[in-house]
Amino acid sequence: MNKVAKIIGKAQEGTSCVVGIDAHKNTNAVTVLRSDGLSKSFVCPADAKATFTAILRFAETIDLLVYEAGPTGFTLA
Repeated sequence: MNKVAKIIGKAQEGTSCVVGIDAHKNTNAVTVLRSDGLSKSFVCPADAKATFTAILRFAETIDLLVYEAGPTGFTLA
């Protein structure tokens, strides 16, 4: 289980989250904000598959996923 999955896993039943992704050339900075105010940030490779692999483990709790749409962010779209 990755660090973010652990923090989401500690949430009480019904806790949801918002995920924000800031896409860069070599990495994606990801922040997860739970509805109870707890947040966790991490960096993963700038690869759509790697990014989604990192966050899909807790996909059922995600209410909203947003990303920065600069020239390197379009792959995520």
